[in-house]
Amino acid sequence: MSNDSKWHQNKNDLFTPSLDGITQPTEKTGRRPWTTNAMFLVAFFGGVLAYTVIACINGKRLGVSKDKQLLSVLLGVLGLFAIVLLGYMSGVNGFPQRGTNEYNMLRFGGRIISLLVYFAVTLLQKPMNRIYAYHSTNPQPYESLLIPGIIASVVLGVLQAVFVVFAIDFIPR
Repeated sequence: MSNDSKWHQNKNDLFTPSLDGITQPTEKTGRRPWTTNAMFLVAFFGGVLAYTVIACINGKRLGVSKDKQLLSVLLGVLGLFAIVLLGYMSGVNGFPQRGTNEYNMLRFGGRIISLLVYFAVTLLQKPMNRIYAYHSTNPQPYESLLIPGIIASVVLGVLQAVFVVFAIDFIPR
């Protein structure tokens, strides 16, 4: 094994044979990635659009392959389309009022779709995330997602809501 003293201190020996020859992704990008656990909150509170943007940036930082990044974007676009379609279907009688079944369907359905996209994209990024965590020598290997996550959740969450309102009010039935 090479670089035992640098990278393999207190690491799980299960991954040692398969991860030894692979370089750390941040050597290519220069920025530390965000932890996928923190990105769950962006998907939950910000929606599928905010999560997709954060996940694409994180995928680039992790060194995820172009085809997996493209698949991540495709999953995000499909998720956004599903949420807009859900908004269109829930707005048959105009904009759903708070407390009605249509409102709850739109609210909870949008979160479920966002979380499904989160889980699918996290599975795509998991191998590179493991490699990054395995090779990291930094005591805090991940960058904080607090400020970028809040900005993405607010700005892109509002944009996603605009898409849904457009589907409810302006697309003819």
